[in-house]
Parts: sequence; C-alpha cells; structure tokens
Amino acid sequence: MVLRETNAQIAAALVGILLLFALPVTFDIPVGSTMNAAVLASFYAVVFGGAHLYLALVGESDADFPVTARWRTVLLVAGLATLAIASHGMMALADLSNQVIISVATGIGILVVLGYWYLEARDGYRDARPGDQGTT
Repeated sequence: MVLRETNAQIAAALVGILLLFALPVTFDIPVGSTMNAAVLASFYAVVFGGAHLYLALVGESDADFPVTARWRTVLLVAGLATLAIASHGMMALADLSNQVIISVATGIGILVVLGYWYLEARDGYRDARPGDQGTT
C-alpha cells in the first residue's frame, strides 16, 4: 500500500516540475535573471516542502514526523528559498562583490539550518523524556 506521504511527495514533485518548465516558457523569463532564480527556488521549495505543507495543513502526524516538525520544515525551506532569491537579486543590484554576497548568504543559510537542527533535537529530546518537559 502506498502511503499518504508518498502520494503527497509525488504530487509535490510533479507540481514542482510543472512550475519549472511552464513558468519560464509562459512568462518568457530569461536564463540567469532574478526571476529565473525565483523559479528555481520555487521549484526546490515545492519539491522539498510541498508535501510537508500539505500534510501539515491536513494535520497528518506520525511518530517520526509530527505536525510541528512539518511546519518547521516548511519554514526552513521557505526561508532558504527566500535567501536564495534575495542573494541573487543583491548580486544583480548591489555594488558588493559576488563573493561577499555568496559568503554572507552561505553563513546565514548555515545558521538557519543549525537553528532548525537545534529545534528538532530539542523537541525530539522532550518527546523522549516526557517528565522533563520545558527544561531545555
């Protein structure tokens, strides 16, 4: 039997691929533009976060991935996609060197992922030790 998560992930991947190919053709988006970077970031956001968004909205929860973790994953993916779009836009508009912009964006991205890992580890620890809620 195919799980609901698998169906949601397949649907998200198909929607992402549709966006990836349809948006540039429909709106005549040039390769290398900030709009093209937004299309690529949207593709990755839909593929990696779309299923989690759907499952969080319908309240689908299991022992491995509770709804709160799904929302954190959606926020992580949306934040990283926004960071990618903003970084590409800054490279096109700002007088800073591309290396500086890429380095700062990479640092921010690493901090965001580390924060996500901390929150996931903290909640996993709290779930494993139900008597010690709120002490971390």
